[in-house]
Amino acid sequence: DEPRELLRLAEHLERSGIESSFAAEDWEQGGTHDYWSDAKGKQRFKKGSLIIDMNQSQGPLAKALLEPAADFEPEFVKRQHAKAKADKDGKRDPELDSFEFYDSTAWALPYAYNLDAWWCEGRPEVPKEKPSIGARRPARSSVGYALSYRDRDDILFVAAALRNNLKVSQLSKAVNVGGETLVAGTFLFLAARNEEGYDDKLSDLAGKHGIQLASLRTSYPDEGRHGPGSESVIQIRQPKIGIVYGSAGNLSGGALWYLMEKEFQLPYQSLSNNALNQSLERFTCLVIPGGVPASAFKSIQAWVQGGGCLITTDLGSMIGDDKFLKLTSQNADTSLPGAFFRAELDPLSFLSFGYARSGSGPIKFAVPIDGDQFYKAPKSGAAIALSSDDKVKKLLCGWTWDTTEKDLASTIWMHEVPYGQGRVVLFSQDPTFRAQYPGLYKLLLNAMITGPSL
Repeated sequence: DEPRELLRLAEHLERSGIESSFAAEDWEQGGTHDYWSDAKGKQRFKKGSLIIDMNQSQGPLAKALLEPAADFEPEFVKRQHAKAKADKDGKRDPELDSFEFYDSTAWALPYAYNLDAWWCEGRPEVPKEKPSIGARRPARSSVGYALSYRDRDDILFVAAALRNNLKVSQLSKAVNVGGETLVAGTFLFLAARNEEGYDDKLSDLAGKHGIQLASLRTSYPDEGRHGPGSESVIQIRQPKIGIVYGSAGNLSGGALWYLMEKEFQLPYQSLSNNALNQSLERFTCLVIPGGVPASAFKSIQAWVQGGGCLITTDLGSMIGDDKFLKLTSQNADTSLPGAFFRAELDPLSFLSFGYARSGSGPIKFAVPIDGDQFYKAPKSGAAIALSSDDKVKKLLCGWTWDTTEKDLASTIWMHEVPYGQGRVVLFSQDPTFRAQYPGLYKLLLNAMITGPSL
């Protein structure tokens, strides 16, 4: 239903010389194997599905980039387990001084893009057609316009609209208006909140960005009290983002710089650690990839309490009696090399906006995890956590130790905490690492753009 992320994946593959195509119609395929579970059998696919045929010159490379399971040679596995046992027993391994892993053992692109995927025993026989994503100018409305949030381009368009002095709202709950359901996360451009003549500016900007707006016929809900003008609507502030790259000789966040400059093209101000002890009132959001320096912690706390939104990938530095939250840590016997695990995204969290959902349950999510220190989810839950159910398959792709799934049960991958009038968004792993996890980007954008407005 949403072709833009699939188109990006197709372009990604094309840069490596891998051919792909899009289905021109729905079809049914036998012998399919679901990436997210052990389910196999017959599956019905929709028009617009992306197909990658392994029978091509770059088939071996395609297999390496796409296959859901990492295939480790038995002798390699034996050596790593022997090394782990020696370390646990306090002995020196006679063969290895260190593990033979690279820093990641999982890179399957369907997980990196957080897409539903299947591998098939046979080649699909279906007509091919590249999807069209051209935008049409919406019919003029005296009420306003809605933008269904399904892709990162949608929220980046909202940021551009705010920079052009347009007023934007966002639904925190689904509402029924004019016989249609507007899901949580939908953006609204209401005439009552904008200056006269805003329609042309909005439509021209949407055409430039390739964004499809829908005209609203009414602002009154079909039932209940939640509508486009109720308390279920978030008034989005124009983002003023600061990114703290560290100090001279100790910089971090290179991948984040690339994403902000090249992929998102989202304006921001670069800051050093020293700037954190100065006035921060001009910022709605601060992103600190390397964690908050101890010398600036009190200043940051005061800024968050006053309404700022802090984002960091150094969860450990945020935990403690005098910090932003208290969590129980859990250490693994042996450090985990990077692998993909299945986690659950809370559908009630604003961080879930823009992600496809089925019903009211948790949204399945592929997250990269490495290291040997993990944090238990609080009783109130977390934005993204790994299931406590032993029956739920957690490892999706990559290396795992015998105790890994037990170590990770009920741990958090991402958390968001209200603090005073502001909010702290905490990643346990860097979502921008090497800019290789596009499926995580909307989490970061939601935090930077919606987070300061809650």
